[in-house]
Amino acid sequence: MKLELTKEQFKELVMASEVYSWIFGGVAEERGEDFQKYEKISDYLLEKAKEAGLKELYEDFEGTLILNEKISKKLEETIHEYNENEFWDTLVTALGKRDFWQTVTKEEEMKIKKEKWLPERVHTFYDKYWDEVNQYGVDRLKIEKD
Repeated sequence: MKLELTKEQFKELVMASEVYSWIFGGVAEERGEDFQKYEKISDYLLEKAKEAGLKELYEDFEGTLILNEKISKKLEETIHEYNENEFWDTLVTALGKRDFWQTVTKEEEMKIKKEKWLPERVHTFYDKYWDEVNQYGVDRLKIEKD
């Protein structure tokens, strides 16, 4: 197979492979997989970058090609931002659904299970938690003993 890419497309492909390696490699051990198989694609692409003279994409660290520090830092910041957004979204959704299910009647529950879709009013619960976390973060979230 042969791919023809512009420098910008190749840079995006290298960054995508790094994210792929980071995410899949990060959970590989939990899945009983070899994390290094995910790094091989990134390693291969960095070799191709070197062959193509794209020095802005890689650095040689003690004989091993690694992603350029500037690009690597950008990816780390982006992944951190994504994780932060995902944390809040997951938290708000879980808390909102928990509160929503506490208000559901048996008839409504049967309808929801049949339609496999939550009614629009679930968003009032999500909105309540979005307002809370946007204003206070986790500062006011507490676990109280029964």
